[in-house]
Amino acid sequence: MDKSDRHSKITGDFGEHFLLYFLSKHNYEAALIDYTGIDILAYDKTRNKKIGISVKARSRTLLRPTDGLLVHGGNYEKIISSCKYFDCEPWICIIIDKPQEQGSKIFLFLLSLDALCKYYPNFKTGKEFTFSMATTQLNKYNNDQNIFKIEFEYKASKWTNAY
Repeated sequence: MDKSDRHSKITGDFGEHFLLYFLSKHNYEAALIDYTGIDILAYDKTRNKKIGISVKARSRTLLRPTDGLLVHGGNYEKIISSCKYFDCEPWICIIIDKPQEQGSKIFLFLLSLDALCKYYPNFKTGKEFTFSMATTQLNKYNNDQNIFKIEFEYKASKWTNAY
C-alpha cells in the first residue's frame, strides 16, 4: 500500500492527539507542547503528578504488520533533560497502527521511562531499540501493571471502491 508523502508527519500528529484525547478522558489536564524531547505535558489531578511524554507513532502496512517501532538512543537524554526543565516525570507513549486482513488495530502503550527501560535497558546508555510487536512481547506488555494500554480496533470496508 502506498502512503502519502506526508504520512509520517500526519501519523505523528494523530498519535499526539489520540493520546491527548485519552488523557483528558481520564482526568488529566494535558497540553501539546512540542518541546525538544517531549510532546505532551500532562497533570494527573488524582495523584497530583506532572508527567512529560514523548510520543512515538508509526503506521505499518500489510507487508510488515508485526514490525515494531525504532526509537533512537539519543531520545533518552532529550526526554530526561526536558523533564528536568518542566519538573515532571519522564514518560513515553508508543502508538502503532497494525493492519490485519480482517479488522486492523491501533495500539497505544503509555509507560514511564523507568518501566520502558526494564524492557530495553540499553536505552539509558544511548542505544536505539525496537519496541517489539511480536506476540510474546505483546503478552508481556498486557500483563505489566505499569503499562497503560489501549487497543482500538477498526475496519475499513470497500475503501478503494468508494470513489
